[in-house]
Amino acid sequence: MRKNYIGKFKAKVAVEVIKEQDTIAELASKYEIHRSMPTRWKKEALEGLTAYLNALGHPVNRKRVQRLMKLMHNKRQRL
Repeated sequence: MRKNYIGKFKAKVAVEVIKEQDTIAELASKYEIHRSMPTRWKKEALEGLTAYLNALGHPVNRKRVQRLMKLMHNKRQRL
């Protein structure tokens, strides 16, 4: 039987993957999920954010979105 995860949980894991503070294996173990899920959710999150920003009229690509998310995370940690 497949387990379904809510969007909020997927987003939380995706953000942790983007932070790159833990390995994929560590995150999979921490959240008790298959090791392929964090990478998949990261990809989905970046694609969703890219589509959202493009729809707002801010053309970006996945790499730029990832850099922006890391920058935002680093700034938030300093506060």
